[in-house]
Amino acid sequence: MNVLNVLKRKEERKTSARKAILDLLEEIKKPLVVSEIIKRLNKKGIKIDRATIFRNINLMVKENLINKIELNEGKFRYESSFLPHHHHIVCTKCNMIKDIKSDFLHKEIDNLSKKASKLYGFKMEDHKVEFFGRCRECKELSPSL
Repeated sequence: MNVLNVLKRKEERKTSARKAILDLLEEIKKPLVVSEIIKRLNKKGIKIDRATIFRNINLMVKENLINKIELNEGKFRYESSFLPHHHHIVCTKCNMIKDIKSDFLHKEIDNLSKKASKLYGFKMEDHKVEFFGRCRECKELSPSL
């Protein structure tokens, strides 16, 4: 994705902060909290104050350039909206987050979405499915689960 072209199409100014945030989320390909975004930008030598980060993230969510995700942590995470549609599995112990990459599961979730739409006469615009549990490592540390 060419970040500058996307911002131009959205008629948004191509600020260095917006480009840096979008480039980072495109590169990382996983949902990040604001503190992680700041930390990763700082590691790259990019210094952007917290208020500017929040202001730009809110604008980019509004413009559908990034997705706002809540994974039962009491905080929001953000990821590029240019990633293919996907779902997540989340470890409730170590907070590991992974994208579900199974075509079979995606087809099953899409089928369920279509059935729900038909059953309730509902025009589905979007859906979010997240799975919560213990990852293999955390489950092995707690054998009673």
